[in-house]
Order: sequence, then C-alpha cells, then structure tokens
Amino acid sequence: DAASGAQRWRHHLAGRIVQPLAHADGVVAAIGADHSLYLINAWNGKRRLSFPLWFNPSGELAISGETVAITGDSANVQALNMYGRDIPIEKTVRFWWTRLWLYGSAPRPPLPPGYAWQVRAAAGGVGHLMASDDRRFYLGVDDPRQTGRILALDNATGEALWEVSFPSPVTSSATVLGSVLVAGTTDGKLIGLEIESGKRLWDVEMTGPVLAAPTFAGNLMLTPLGTGVLQATEFEAVQPGG
Repeated sequence: DAASGAQRWRHHLAGRIVQPLAHADGVVAAIGADHSLYLINAWNGKRRLSFPLWFNPSGELAISGETVAITGDSANVQALNMYGRDIPIEKTVRFWWTRLWLYGSAPRPPLPPGYAWQVRAAAGGVGHLMASDDRRFYLGVDDPRQTGRILALDNATGEALWEVSFPSPVTSSATVLGSVLVAGTTDGKLIGLEIESGKRLWDVEMTGPVLAAPTFAGNLMLTPLGTGVLQATEFEAVQPGG
C-alpha cells in the first residue's frame, strides 16, 4: 500500500527477479531467474501470463502502448501483448506438438499466447531499450566494432522505422522530450533526434563520456558524465535555430 507500506499481496517467481519491474494499466511485468517474462495483475498479484524467453535477457523492461518488451543476447528484442493470458495445459500441449513438428509429423504449432513479435538487431552486439513512447521503442545497439546505433521500432510489429549510426557506443538510456529523443555517446556527445524520422537535429559536445540520459529541470539539461561530473546545459541553446 503506497500510503501505509502494508503488504497487499505477494507473488513468488522462479529464483530472484533479475531486472527492474515495469508497470502500466494495472499490469506488472517482471523477469525471473528462469529467463521467463511474467505478467501479474497489479491489484491482486494474480499471474496472467508466463512466457519463456529464447535468449538471455539483459537491460530493463519497457512498455509502449499495449506492448511490453525486453532485450537480450545479440540485441534480441522479445515483445508481448500486455493483456496476454496463459491457457490451461497449453504449455504441455505445445511441448509435444513442437516435437512432432520437428519430426515432420505435425503442422507448425501456432504462436504462444501473448506473443507479439521478436527481432534480432545485431549478431554479437549488445542491445538495450533506451526509451519508449506510445508508438515506438527506442533500441540502442553497441556493435562489436565499438560503434553504436539507435533504432526506432514500431510497438505493434517490431518493424525498424529508422536507424541512426554513431562512431562510438550509445548510452543505455535516453529521454523523449516532446518530438525529440535525447541520447548520449561514450565519446562525449549529447544528441537530439527527431522521433518521427531519426533526423539529427542538434548535438552538444560534453566534457566527458555521457553515462545516461539527461534529466530536465526548467530550461536546463542535467547530464551525468563518466568523469564524475553532473553537467548542466541550457536547453534553449541546443534547439534548432537556437
């Protein structure tokens, strides 16, 4: 309970929870140590869905519209419908159906409950969901050659709407400010991208590697740097034409 701290419910998962929780519209999303994504009713703690992931998850869960997503090995992204529900004995039936399909004795099994889409953005790269809005997930990818990319993924289909490359890795988080995605790079740049097209609107040279997305306070951008400095930048000065 937010007002008193009293426990309202408890829900046990397999092992420890390995990523931060996400919450939207009465649904809590969590990743268990068994590499499954769980959807839980926020009001009573009842499980709605458990979904085994096909990769080792990393980074934080993100929610966009009716879709929850998580990244993992090789910049895999798995997305589920927030309102998906388990079907009794479905997992047992799927286990045997899949094996019959692999031996050519049955048609391909249908997609599991809650499945929305999956994409793989890089072989050997590291992916992290930097931010989301009501239409898109913003995926950061650090490639093996120490370069970086940002992709905007459609929340309903996983289609890459645009992609921008950088000569160095990008920060693990970004900030959506109106129609601008603000992200940083390890070579010390803070960059503003138009969310509809990925067009580079502006960039600011910082005094050190950018560790995470900036926070906005009035007309200031407050950015944590790898040098142990919190740098304040006047926001009006980096607007197009400003």
